[in-house]
This record gives sequence, structure tokens and C-alpha cells, in this order.
Amino acid sequence: MIKIENIQLNGSIDAVSSKSMAHRYLICSALSDFNSSLYIPNISDDIKMTIGCLKKLGADIKINGRILKVTPINIDKLKK
Repeated sequence: MIKIENIQLNGSIDAVSSKSMAHRYLICSALSDFNSSLYIPNISDDIKMTIGCLKKLGADIKINGRILKVTPINIDKLKK
């Protein structure tokens, strides 16, 4: 345990409130009708795996730092 007394702190901590929510945001974005931009503070290995799966299904996902640009899957192409 770290105990800090009588000093002012400032800064930031990057954290996704829930990694499972980040997966859901990605999946919903890939299935939507519109392009999306997502802010994911921590792109972990399992998030990268989800991105890989969605790309194989036809989504286009570009990563620029912590911003993910998602172009959805063309569902009509999957039906053929």
C-alpha cells in the first residue's frame, strides 16, 4: 500500500471503465450503418484480438494512438 499525505497531486490515469465495454463498442460500431470514432485509452491484447476478428469479417478499423476509426462491416457481402 502507498500512503501519500499532505501533498497536492495532479495528473491522469488512462483506464477503460470496463474492457468488456470497449469490446461492445467495437462490435456495435462494426455492425452499425455509420462510421464511428472510438476513444479507447488502453488498447490491450484482447482488444487487438477483437479488432482482428472484426477486420476478418470485413470491418475497416484504423488505430491512431487511442482513437479507433471504424468503418462498419458490409452485411450484404456477408450474406452472399
